Amino acid sequence: MTVVPTFPGVLQGEAAAEWLGGFPASTVRFPESPEDVAALVGEARSEGRRLAPAGAGTWLAGGGWVREADEVLSVRNLSSTLHYEPADLTLTVGAGMLWADLEEMLGTHGQWLPLDPPGVGAGTVGGVVSTGASGSLRTAYGAVRDNVLGVHVVTGEGKRLALGGRVVKNVAGYDLVRLLTGSRGSLGVITAVSLRLYPLPERDVTLRFRGAVPALVRAAREVACLPVPLASIELDCGGEEQDDDGELLVRMVGSAAEVAAAAASVRETTGGHPCTGETVVEDSESRALHALRTRWEGGSEWVIRCSALPARLEHTVDASLALAGALGGEATAHVAQGVVRVRAGRDEAGPRQPSDTQGDGPQASALTTALSTARKQLEVLGGRLRVTTSPPGWTGAALSPSPAVSSIQQRIKALFDPGGVFGSEPPGGTGSGEGTR
Repeated sequence: MTVVPTFPGVLQGEAAAEWLGGFPASTVRFPESPEDVAALVGEARSEGRRLAPAGAGTWLAGGGWVREADEVLSVRNLSSTLHYEPADLTLTVGAGMLWADLEEMLGTHGQWLPLDPPGVGAGTVGGVVSTGASGSLRTAYGAVRDNVLGVHVVTGEGKRLALGGRVVKNVAGYDLVRLLTGSRGSLGVITAVSLRLYPLPERDVTLRFRGAVPALVRAAREVACLPVPLASIELDCGGEEQDDDGELLVRMVGSAAEVAAAAASVRETTGGHPCTGETVVEDSESRALHALRTRWEGGSEWVIRCSALPARLEHTVDASLALAGALGGEATAHVAQGVVRVRAGRDEAGPRQPSDTQGDGPQASALTTALSTARKQLEVLGGRLRVTTSPPGWTGAALSPSPAVSSIQQRIKALFDPGGVFGSEPPGGTGSGEGTR
């Protein structure tokens, strides 16, 4: 299947600035084939220009090796369906295909790809793979890297590589597909992706409970330990005041009998805690609810992911809420994964609004202190902190990786991008934010 390119070859000036949404670059290029991508990367390397790979441009502020670039290289025109066998539950598409278009195509065959990372509805397939950030459905279906069978990529030397394959059982050689998944454009430009698919479940039901955050944390941990299949367990914690009401959302998908049995177990467990106001959301409304929740980070100047072992969720929530209070933000948790996300500086009406969080000002100093404190608290728990969205120009020096980790990053980087076309310095405190598992 061939898709006629819908984007111009290049954007500059005001048109580029509008598309980039504040990301520091002067030009956006839209190659029409993998060969074009390789040629543009080769030219950039020979001329000493720095490139930032992108899809729809929705995750340019999501951290990575390139915090500014001479040009952004968008693969939006690479949106063809290259191979699809519904009976095999596998698919290969161009990295520029919009996630919404993918969902529509799969839905006509009664299939879906159960990945729900932040902002997925506005992003591309390649963007989902490149960022590697998982959502709440990781509980039942695994991380992004668990569902990627193969990738086609153009390295920083302009070489085209085909890694992995189109079948589920493909275990020959080093698993470079997992290395590329979540690399955030630091190793190359992903041009095509092969994915594993799943049948659409018969039922999709979400139970919602309200209560004080400490009580909901305890209830959520008990629910997570139930011997029943649960698609996701999420806990909205609000801001710093834990006495405020939070909300626990437990999602179940599967056959009618499976969902009914799981719901009964969840109700029995939460009945032993001071949870109030149960609400049931079913099928299309449940799917719409969780699609809306993927936009939770939207418009935020800062997004920080705090993670530790799920059994230590109570302490992770405490550290995250303290950080949220310092930033004037709020937090939400993926309970079964032990991941708590903090957002701050949110502008629901439009693009993120920059604040004085850089340089040596008091706000920047307070931010650095809050992040460093939270990081130390999480390290004591055996966890970690990752800044996944930040203002343009923020370097994250206070959260730089250890020398040992940085050395490994640099050595891998040198194999794929020795000239630093896609950035030359490791990102301080950024990353896919995958939780401990």
